Amino acid sequence: MRQLWVWMLLMALVFVNDRCHCCLQEERSSLLEIKAWFMSHAAAESILLQGWDKEDLNCCNWSRVACDSTTSRVIELDLEDVNYGALEKDLYLNASLFLPFKELETLHLSFNQLVGGLKNQGFQALASVLRKLKILDLSDNKFNDSILSSLSGFSTLESLDLSFNSFTGTIGLNGLRKLEVLYLEATNFKESILLDSLGGLPSLKTLHVGWNKLEGKHFGKGLCELKNLEWLYLGQNNLKGVLPPCLGNLSSLRYLDLSNNQFEGNIAFSHLSHLPQLEYLLISNNYFQVPISFVSFMNHSNLKYIECDNNELVPASSFHAPAPKLQLRFFSASSCTSKLLSVEFPTFLYSQYDLVFVDLSHNKFVAEHFPSWLNFIMANNSLTGCIPLCFGNMSSLKQLDLSNNHMSCELLENNLPRGGSSLWYLKLSNNNFKGLLPPSVFNMTKLVYLFLDGNKFVGEVPGTFAPTLQIVDISNNLLSGMLPRGIGNSSIDPIEGIDFSKNHFE
Repeated sequence: MRQLWVWMLLMALVFVNDRCHCCLQEERSSLLEIKAWFMSHAAAESILLQGWDKEDLNCCNWSRVACDSTTSRVIELDLEDVNYGALEKDLYLNASLFLPFKELETLHLSFNQLVGGLKNQGFQALASVLRKLKILDLSDNKFNDSILSSLSGFSTLESLDLSFNSFTGTIGLNGLRKLEVLYLEATNFKESILLDSLGGLPSLKTLHVGWNKLEGKHFGKGLCELKNLEWLYLGQNNLKGVLPPCLGNLSSLRYLDLSNNQFEGNIAFSHLSHLPQLEYLLISNNYFQVPISFVSFMNHSNLKYIECDNNELVPASSFHAPAPKLQLRFFSASSCTSKLLSVEFPTFLYSQYDLVFVDLSHNKFVAEHFPSWLNFIMANNSLTGCIPLCFGNMSSLKQLDLSNNHMSCELLENNLPRGGSSLWYLKLSNNNFKGLLPPSVFNMTKLVYLFLDGNKFVGEVPGTFAPTLQIVDISNNLLSGMLPRGIGNSSIDPIEGIDFSKNHFE
């Protein structure tokens, strides 16, 4: 009798254990129906769902499916790109297939050529069942305005991605008060009134509305109500005019991208300087006036990244903060216009000690001496003098481009990083460097691209070349003697291009 009792207890434990680790029968059946439905429209069986097998009772172990560890209910379903190669151009999703997944929290449906509304049961019906859905990804499909009015029914959503679809009308999201992340990139929206319609999303922290056709000068009322917004991307649109003052009220904003629009106005007088948490500021390719002193941002201790290429540079302010808190890691101000014949060098950079990348190329900067404290691309300016000796100690420098300036001196070994440095790209073209070529230039162990053309170097070329060199251009100099024997010794990456023309070689 005791043995029978023990046996029954063991069987009960096995039964309970089996129920705890197997998914629900109705959810497993629905997953198999979803697979069959997609396969009926695809040109071939999707390799992404081959592991969904009716012989495997535990669908929680299937790929692209995740279950709750306690209830074994499906909480995550990833159907991204399972309809690859679909035969039909217009594919309407059968919403009834998802009705059993009442605990679902994440649903990915991107890249499936889905179009229009849901044919059998609309988004409203689906929203009434998926009451715990937090993440919904509908990007890269063919959805149109027919689904917009129903999206507010997903009141539990925290993240919604509608990018790369074909919307044109007004989006209704007022019911999504828990929404924190919203992607609306490349959705064909045109009117900037879209930005005003987002004011009813008090929890929103991340907003991507780039790559649309938004146009107009008046926007910002609804956008400026998003007090918790931390990340705002408005790049690649047709927005115009000056920035609304209310942008300065977004006190939590850390990332702001306004690039590739038609904004105008002096950023020193805008309210961007009122954003204390700002870390990234991208305003390239607009009509902004950019004071090269950046004095209005000197107290921004969090700001690390500024990109303001292709705007208008205006004279620097005479005021300089005695102890600026600004310490940038990335600064780019290339290809800017100016009404001045020459532009004062951005002296605020003298106080920047954490810089990793700087691009000031294609400008009218004038400096009597080359700055000894930077490590950057500064081609196409009017720099004079020589490369500071301290560059020889820059072991982490990877790219140095000083081409198309007026630099003139005899280049010495210590002017450039030494043989064991990280330098892989060196371009000193079209200056007035003279004297003998330093042998160390050709022996840098990681150098791949070397451009020394258009200078006044004399003498013979050193006989040994680093095995990593792939492109070497020393044309248009005053070099002479025999061609170097070492040019054929590149064993790691064979040389792809050589230009020794316009010299005096024998």
